[in-house]
Amino acid sequence: GLYYLYYSVSSFGSQRSVIGLAVNKTLDQHSRDYRSIDQGKVIESFPGQGDFNAIDPALVVDRDGGWYLFFGSFWSGIKVVALDSQTKKPSKDAAILPVAARPRHPTHAVEAPFVIFRDGYYYLFVSWDRCCDGADSDYKVMVGRSRTVTGPYVDAEGRAMLEGGGTLVLAGNE
Repeated sequence: GLYYLYYSVSSFGSQRSVIGLAVNKTLDQHSRDYRSIDQGKVIESFPGQGDFNAIDPALVVDRDGGWYLFFGSFWSGIKVVALDSQTKKPSKDAAILPVAARPRHPTHAVEAPFVIFRDGYYYLFVSWDRCCDGADSDYKVMVGRSRTVTGPYVDAEGRAMLEGGGTLVLAGNE
């Protein structure tokens, strides 16, 4: 009976970021019930106080009805955290788990997670490299898969996405 919107607020290129949650009863802008209600902060990141950046949220509801939030960018890659069934936010003791990283790449550039379930596997799609450098941009979409929503995710060659693995899905060209 509700629509959930996980959103991020950040200053570009910094680790000072917040993921928030807003809910709405309808997406019909003409309905008298159309009103986004902010539920506040879900996850927050600060420079020097963690190894992640709280941006690019992607909600996944697993096959058992569990809610998980994937997020992250650059610093140490993509993370996932289980959400409380009532608040739709992480509980105080919820573990933030790494699922994709590029530890040997100079920029560690991996961001924008999205997960789907198909034929017994969860597929984690991520973006690699530079998105915002004009003609020098070399953004690409990579994927890995896992039998469980929290990983480990591996590419078509069996390389772990936590170790820089990922199968190319789409890349720019001339």
